[in-house]
Amino acid sequence: LASIPCFIFAVADSFTQLALARFALGFIGAGFVVGIRMVSEWFPADELGTAEGVYGGWGNFGSAAAAFTLPTIALLFGGEDGWRWATGLTGLMALIYGFIYYFSVTDVPEGSKYFRPKNATAMEVTSKGDLYFLLVMKVPLYIALGLLAWRLKNVDIFTESTTYIVYFGLLLLYGYDSLLAIRANRKVFR
Repeated sequence: LASIPCFIFAVADSFTQLALARFALGFIGAGFVVGIRMVSEWFPADELGTAEGVYGGWGNFGSAAAAFTLPTIALLFGGEDGWRWATGLTGLMALIYGFIYYFSVTDVPEGSKYFRPKNATAMEVTSKGDLYFLLVMKVPLYIALGLLAWRLKNVDIFTESTTYIVYFGLLLLYGYDSLLAIRANRKVFR
């Protein structure tokens, strides 16, 4: 999937196309969390910390290394479209790796069973104070998303009415998120 927005980014001819392609890449990049679960299925408890550290560390290293190598690759392609070719190359690499990964990796080792949680709930806490703290600590995320909508309005990607709809949606989402957290932590009010 990550290859598609890379290709779109490489051929984009407007700021809006560039912004939407990068947003899609960021959204797809959130799948990093799935890898944490997969690594935990494949390694025993006494090796899990090291395995997760390597998984997270190499991911961050790859991001840092790309910041140095991608401009060099763009220069090797040359011309004013070198950056497009370099970005397209990352899409091609993601596409090839995606096929290799899809056809060679399973969710759990052979002979193991994948256990799906019976019910997914919000984060559980141990006291009323922690619940209030959890609710307060969720606010910056929604503020950041609101600021993103505001910035998109300032560069004429969102209209003013669209921005207000996004604000209202974020407010509803925060309310729903908070309700789930309160329901999951009813025991702290007893």
